[in-house]
Amino acid sequence: MKALDAVLLGIGILIALTAQTSTAARKGKKPKNVFFSGIETPGEMIDPGSTENDQGKAIIRGMIQRARDITSDDRVNGELTIEANACLDLRTHEGTLWGTFILENPGGKWLAGWIGQVTARGTTIYAMGYGVGAYKDFMANWTYTRIGSDPQIHFNLQGFIVRTIPTEAGLMKPRPGNLDQNECAPIND
Repeated sequence: MKALDAVLLGIGILIALTAQTSTAARKGKKPKNVFFSGIETPGEMIDPGSTENDQGKAIIRGMIQRARDITSDDRVNGELTIEANACLDLRTHEGTLWGTFILENPGGKWLAGWIGQVTARGTTIYAMGYGVGAYKDFMANWTYTRIGSDPQIHFNLQGFIVRTIPTEAGLMKPRPGNLDQNECAPIND
């Protein structure tokens, strides 16, 4: 009996998700991406962070560096403060990278997280961030690529910006009446 309940619950969830997706499609609410491209020029290192060697790996934590992005979309042009971490093979200097960055310009800020990979061919980084200020309710995605191993060579970048659904649309509030305090209803009433 428990297996049947689980199957029925799964079918119910699938039907609800399908109905929600088709309703959004009928209303024409598909997000529209705005693509951009450009370059990132590395800047000064503010803090080298800490480095330790462990079993043939260099582990870097908390390195802070500046950079500047110049792109085809003014919203993602600006000065970056990058926090970087890495785990690199001491012999080949290949490995994984991760961290955060803040991109600032007169319109606002982008708060982003990123992951990347260093190989013998170069470096690739993928980032995703949310806007603040004039960029509130927007999300951006970046792909940074650099050929070769020189960290002072600029990155080529490509990405897109998309408007997100305002957070208020998904909030819940208590229903009036004699309901338990933990019961909620959609705000749109």
